[in-house]
Amino acid sequence: MRGLCVTVRASLKEPPAQPLTAIGVYGFITDGISSESVLANNPDLNTDAGQFTIIPSIAAGQKEVTFEFIAALPMEKDVAQYDNGIGPLNFNSLRVVSFPGGQQFGAISPCEMDEFSMECEDWENENGAYKKAAFMVKSNERTKGR
Repeated sequence: MRGLCVTVRASLKEPPAQPLTAIGVYGFITDGISSESVLANNPDLNTDAGQFTIIPSIAAGQKEVTFEFIAALPMEKDVAQYDNGIGPLNFNSLRVVSFPGGQQFGAISPCEMDEFSMECEDWENENGAYKKAAFMVKSNERTKGR
């Protein structure tokens, strides 16, 4: 399998009444020709329980959103023939879910992998000192104390 970054623009059926942050995106995405799932966390299309991306924020009343996800495609698929670089995709049962105060999975820094690595030092030079936290274990600043 190979991963391709896909940018999606979608319309919301019901724009939010208030601003939302760290919104999870769930649903099914299949190859338009083979009908196989392109989501690595749902290869057999049995469940859409897996969040496949996060939208950083949606403003109150916003009707359109843009998000990115990584499509998992077979290596043998020739994507060079498609103008969009991937071919047709089918999007089904997509929904956005906001859990105010809830914990979300997101990108991790090199320091969270190895705080003594050169990559962590480079990250700290760009972002400031790394502060070790107990994400997904206890309440912390990231979850607003809940």
